[in-house]
Amino acid sequence: MPIRICIIVDNPLRDLDGLVLVAWHLAKMNFHVYLVPMYAQISDVKAISPDFILANYVRANNVDTLKRFKALGIKIGVLDTEGVSGKNTDEFAKLVKKGMRDDIVDLYCLWGNNQYQSFTKYNVLPKHKIKVTGCPRYDFCNKSLVQALPSISDIDNYVLINTNFPTANPRFTRSSEDEISAMIKVGFGEDFAKQFVHDAKITYKNVIKVVRIIAKKNPSQNFVIRPHPFENIDAYSELLGIKNIFIRQEGTSLEWINSSICLIHLNCSTSIEAAMLGKEALSLEWLNTPALSVPMAGLVSRKMNSERQLHSTISSIIKKISLDVNIDMRGNKRSIVNSLYAGNDGKSAERVAEEIFNVVTNKSSPNYKSKIKPISDKAAIIFSLQVILGYKAYTLVRNIFKSQSQINLKSGKSYSRKGVDNVLKRINIAYNDFSVKSTVPEKIDIKYNRLFSGKSIKIFLK
Repeated sequence: MPIRICIIVDNPLRDLDGLVLVAWHLAKMNFHVYLVPMYAQISDVKAISPDFILANYVRANNVDTLKRFKALGIKIGVLDTEGVSGKNTDEFAKLVKKGMRDDIVDLYCLWGNNQYQSFTKYNVLPKHKIKVTGCPRYDFCNKSLVQALPSISDIDNYVLINTNFPTANPRFTRSSEDEISAMIKVGFGEDFAKQFVHDAKITYKNVIKVVRIIAKKNPSQNFVIRPHPFENIDAYSELLGIKNIFIRQEGTSLEWINSSICLIHLNCSTSIEAAMLGKEALSLEWLNTPALSVPMAGLVSRKMNSERQLHSTISSIIKKISLDVNIDMRGNKRSIVNSLYAGNDGKSAERVAEEIFNVVTNKSSPNYKSKIKPISDKAAIIFSLQVILGYKAYTLVRNIFKSQSQINLKSGKSYSRKGVDNVLKRINIAYNDFSVKSTVPEKIDIKYNRLFSGKSIKIFLK
């Protein structure tokens, strides 16, 4: 029987392209790979019974789930969707360490060398378990795969504005107070979480004001606002009355940046994506606060210190007037990409696949199954109910006790086989290799079919 790999998909808008690319490389190794929605992972992993799981993170709030998988004898790797979250890699390493269990995780894939240094500095995991691979979604910034990015066909010549206010304008939770609670649960201090959300609410309103002003001052120029995937897009409806403003949330940040004439942002990691794609990024620094500040995002951007400076710079870009060369910023781009993202060589997904191959084929790798401490009583009850009821019945019962926002969160992170096939098609064309395909797994593929959600997508070699 072929080796089975489950890859947990958190946010399809952000993660799907890169994870399909990882799956493509694993399929070329003749593994059977399953893309599993995060909110179906408990059922589908049990049903599929894989040899290895690539989890989307490890924190205090999901350690019971990972413990359960490990107790089933499954090897576990982590490719964190927030590989450089927070202000620096030291803070990120300390955050991960709070929820880490080194007897659970067999492999941790890091985005770059700075993360590796921080992980070793704080002894997050034994050195042999941490590998610098890079982040697969940024492979599409490399010239070998940039052609696999879809082009924006319905809006021409636009300035892209990426917002980053999920705590002030939440899509999936009921309020900013819920966002504060969520931040605390994953390890942030209460005082910091409250200050962060307070500042985000004010800055969010100020950014909307700035967008309205610059759009009205440049009536012949198109502006696209792309809210963060976890933001409520409806909150920007007040701007729809301005004819040259478009509000879009579908697609990936990379494809929108690649087709833009420049990016406007504040504390958004997509500024680094812009640097990788050779696009100018303008940071609204005069609206920044110490709590919100993400220094790396500013270092790769032209810092706009006033509304007047922003207007002048946008005008020059629209008129295709060359901007002054900023030697420091150019150096920052090079050093940050190389240190935080393992360069820009288009081979991160391949390295992740190779490290997974090494783990799953290493028969001498220790099995910690007998050492796993019991999961919490709450988690044990949930797991038992899922096994007894099956996926469909359990979901119906669970939704009775869930708020509408929680139900929306689950549905908002769904994806289809058509979406996966679209990504596969672009990858196949870029590599000129059409040997990998996808399917919705049939009953015969699944060990415990009653548990299977029917939402996971199988990728394999023809």
